[in-house]
Amino acid sequence: MKHWIGTFWMTMILTAAVTGFAQDSKEGLRMVFTDKEAVGMLEGFGTDMIAGPQVIAAEWSASGRYVLAARLDVQLSFKGNRLQLPPPPDLVMPGEASLILWNSSARRSQEVWSKRFAGPQEMVSIEQVAWLSGRDVALAVVRYDRPEADGGEHQRLLLRVEGSRKQAQPIGDLKNGQLLLSPVHPLAVIFSQEEKSLRVLKADGSLSPPAPLPEPNMTIARWSEEGILCLIAGTRPSGFDPRSGEFRPFTEMPKAFAPPASGLLIRIK
Repeated sequence: MKHWIGTFWMTMILTAAVTGFAQDSKEGLRMVFTDKEAVGMLEGFGTDMIAGPQVIAAEWSASGRYVLAARLDVQLSFKGNRLQLPPPPDLVMPGEASLILWNSSARRSQEVWSKRFAGPQEMVSIEQVAWLSGRDVALAVVRYDRPEADGGEHQRLLLRVEGSRKQAQPIGDLKNGQLLLSPVHPLAVIFSQEEKSLRVLKADGSLSPPAPLPEPNMTIARWSEEGILCLIAGTRPSGFDPRSGEFRPFTEMPKAFAPPASGLLIRIK
């Protein structure tokens, strides 16, 4: 429990740090992060608020039309104007995690998912937010933790967000699985060491049947240089083709995919 509270407070302190930057996107769009919020700027059209405090991550869609922002709003405990560290043992700090979708054409933001929590005895965090390659479809992984529950209660929910939908679509519990988005195709691979299998998640939200690993103790390494195969490390490396569902053995691990630069980053002071 002490470790959990320590991790919780470290997360809050880092979230409150000033780490703003501006990022170029397509067609004259620009996104700026301050220490609390995300702001969208369109050349010739002024500035729009994408999401208010506290924005912990935000990503452009492939078309540049949408921004998906992750928010974490926690009511910290203050005594006067001082933050209480360590927190009182009976402290309950309510908060809310949410996903905000901003449409640059409509110049409008909408909340597509949210979850309230009591914290730190009950906590919700957003682990991952990313758009599928070439599509206005995003995936997000949100985590629920109740460390004081009997045996500890943990859940990692996989969500699908589509620009034309009003609410995020739950796909299922990711458990201890690893989500890897293809850099060149509109799909993702879910790797599970616990189930010793791979599954393919398509852009429409459908999941393929589990594909058993060639070896029981293999681990995900990275995407191949062309971004086509999902490379898996083991006694003998293999490459998984998510389009065919087949494994290709290698004598040595191939070169890894190198993502292109995502745009100019400008540090705000």
